[in-house]
Amino acid sequence: MAIAEDKPPFKKKDGPKLQDGKGNQRDELTPPPHAIGPEKSVLSSMIQDPEEYIGRAVEGQLTPAHFYVPSHGKLFEVLVEHFEAGKTVELVALTQYLMDRDLLDTIGGPSAITEIYTYAPTAAHFDSHLSIVKEKYILRNIIKSCTESITTAYDDPEDVQEFLDSVEQKVLEIREASETSVEMDVKTAVAEVMVYLQEFLAGDRGITGMPTGYGELDLSLIHI
Repeated sequence: MAIAEDKPPFKKKDGPKLQDGKGNQRDELTPPPHAIGPEKSVLSSMIQDPEEYIGRAVEGQLTPAHFYVPSHGKLFEVLVEHFEAGKTVELVALTQYLMDRDLLDTIGGPSAITEIYTYAPTAAHFDSHLSIVKEKYILRNIIKSCTESITTAYDDPEDVQEFLDSVEQKVLEIREASETSVEMDVKTAVAEVMVYLQEFLAGDRGITGMPTGYGELDLSLIHI
């Protein structure tokens, strides 16, 4: 009786096809770790009390790249620039500022700004929500690095030691970045990423997380 061979889920040299050219996996049903609610909450606190929370966000080394939703990252960038320029940050003036620079549609329009402003009635959870946003960003970086390493490994690199060194370097860079931005439970982070990757490789992972509230973005998560 013939014994079935265990076959890898990817064909040799097909690694690059699994990514979109930016190191992101192509699995159209698998959005990476993200936290839309905490992102909105952080931005809401920054608009409601800019003197307190924009400064704290900057001191916490939060950047536009930490946000999963592009419009959230752009809004964060505008808030920081507006604040550092010494301009008053309040809803009406902020909306007009975005409109004058043709950025309002990029953010999602006046309704999106208002929705974010009213999202968090209290800033009591600002620090915890800030940590969640940064943790999800770290997890996305870990998954991106692991995905790149997995696809390269299936491509059977000629110099395995060099490849191993590059994998270790990527992990070291993520660790160094995380140590300067947020303290994480490493065991929890690794466990979450491993489950994510196992489900991804098995094809068992469907759409996860919350809808963003932006129709085009939600569709892009499915059809990217």
